[in-house]
Amino acid sequence: MANGPDGLEQQFIDELRRAAASNPGVTLLLGFAEAWCLMAALQLACRHPHWSGPSRSVAEQIARSLQGRLAVTPALAAVAERGWNSDGSKGD
Repeated sequence: MANGPDGLEQQFIDELRRAAASNPGVTLLLGFAEAWCLMAALQLACRHPHWSGPSRSVAEQIARSLQGRLAVTPALAAVAERGWNSDGSKGD
């Protein structure tokens, strides 16, 4: 985000810090299929070769947490793990 003459970038940073400090967090209630889709979308985003840094790390942590809750059978676990590979392979 470019900090143009309107100072929006700095305003955003300041407001985000204040909001994060005064709010305990965000709770989502998702159905199983919705959570699976979110995990898969985060996996896809994390595989982008030019995405790095703190936001990518947070996205991977969230996706890994979802994976741990959703991969409740051997097939689900195998498919969830394959989501980290760009070609969908087992990674062997």
